[in-house]
Amino acid sequence: IYINAGRQSGINIGDILNVMTEGLEIYDPETGALIGVSKGELKGTLEIIDFFGPDGAVSILHSGGSVTEGDFVQLY
Repeated sequence: IYINAGRQSGINIGDILNVMTEGLEIYDPETGALIGVSKGELKGTLEIIDFFGPDGAVSILHSGGSVTEGDFVQLY
């Protein structure tokens, strides 16, 4: 699985990343103002095994599944 973050973003080989769905926008019910974005649901984890290009990484599925293009990743 290719990640659009690598060495320049501070990712290291062996790092474990959480794969998350996109969170929901939360609005104030009285004012309608955007308060923030909730955390998405955890879909699984990835392990970084290599790098490519100036800031890309190659990973393998470490746990979970159903990882799709557009999911979000964050350090475990």
